[in-house]
Amino acid sequence: MKTKIALAGLLTMALLLTSSVLASGHGRGRPDHAGPPEDAGPANRVTGGIEVEEPWADSYASVSFNAHQEKGNRPAKGMFKWELMDDGEVTRTIEVDVMYVKVEDNTGWFAGECFYDSDDGELEGQWLFVKAYDGGTPAREGDQIWWEWLDDDDEDEYPEKKVARGDDPENEKPITAGNLVVHYYD
Repeated sequence: MKTKIALAGLLTMALLLTSSVLASGHGRGRPDHAGPPEDAGPANRVTGGIEVEEPWADSYASVSFNAHQEKGNRPAKGMFKWELMDDGEVTRTIEVDVMYVKVEDNTGWFAGECFYDSDDGELEGQWLFVKAYDGGTPAREGDQIWWEWLDDDDEDEYPEKKVARGDDPENEKPITAGNLVVHYYD
């Protein structure tokens, strides 16, 4: 009988020890008291759905984008979509795969390569560089956006350098509707 009680006590102690080890993270491949991984939580990002004036086309463009800054082992990513509108109809679409992102306070910079242009692929393979400023809600009350297509022959124009430096693109686009938001967590 004493042997059975001693064995039951040992099993209870083993279960308690195992549960405390698992609760401290050892059972999940993390060192004791490591805290959350460096890529836990949301990444800094820029998001928006706006309309901008396009005076050269005598119409406007609908623009949507999301650009997430790299965090831990998660790479920078996102998309940018521009649609030229004429009497409610889309007349041209450009889509960009975002690869470089930097966010500081209420400003974000991002760049990506165009992978789709409905105008016979004219801009496919070209790089777009964007700067977005969150001035409040709604966008027409203070948000600003600029962008430019880059010359890939000029080393200073490389998109990753322009994003890292926080350069200013050459073309400001007047926002007429919608909103953009800079999400900064650092």
